[in-house]
Amino acid sequence: MVDLVWGMAVFLFAVILVAATFGFPETQIALSPAVFPRVIGGVLMVLSILLAVRGGLQLRNGKPGKGASDERAVWMRLVLLVVASIGYVFSLGFVGFVGAGIPYMAVVFLIFGERRPLLVGLLSFGIPLVIYSVFRLGFQVPLPRGVLW
Repeated sequence: MVDLVWGMAVFLFAVILVAATFGFPETQIALSPAVFPRVIGGVLMVLSILLAVRGGLQLRNGKPGKGASDERAVWMRLVLLVVASIGYVFSLGFVGFVGAGIPYMAVVFLIFGERRPLLVGLLSFGIPLVIYSVFRLGFQVPLPRGVLW
């Protein structure tokens, strides 16, 4: 049941996201600013449909859903993720994109159960650095810079 509800909720969000892009200005140079949000919205739509179908099949087949303790764990992860994301957003101005991204990625990996320190460390450093390199150096998109970076 939870998968069906979340699938429909995320699908609705994706539709709103894509619909909002039709008000974006069209440009003649390079890509329109609407391209990336539309791609993300389309991917979200497909994934949300798959999630909803899975939830519907579980209901139809009579398979039991997650127990109350499993649902509490999911909600706890969600709350922790929201708190970490708020901390990330507020720290961007002080420590910059990479400086805020490294601890944020580590916390996200830990929230979702990754416990291998080497993997958490490598990915926590690697992902923000790759994103920074692609957008700042490749696309020439300025990213938040802080005192530390």
